Amino acid sequence: MKRGEVELKRELQIKSQTIDDLRQENMTRMGHMQHELSQALLMKSHAEQELINTRLQVEKVERDGKQEVAKLQVN
Repeated sequence: MKRGEVELKRELQIKSQTIDDLRQENMTRMGHMQHELSQALLMKSHAEQELINTRLQVEKVERDGKQEVAKLQVN
């Protein structure tokens, strides 16, 4: 092989390795981002459930209050 060919092959190997390294780094980052997304969605789901429960409690308190008022007005 000529010297130029050897240098070009070496450059090609280096660039291929760089591409492989970047690809692996991107896969790792995507994995971390997917994990963060699933955690955020879980937190959102918990917050939504807490909001629903709080609204149900408020509705119950309002109903109980109206019943109490109606009961006191009858007496």
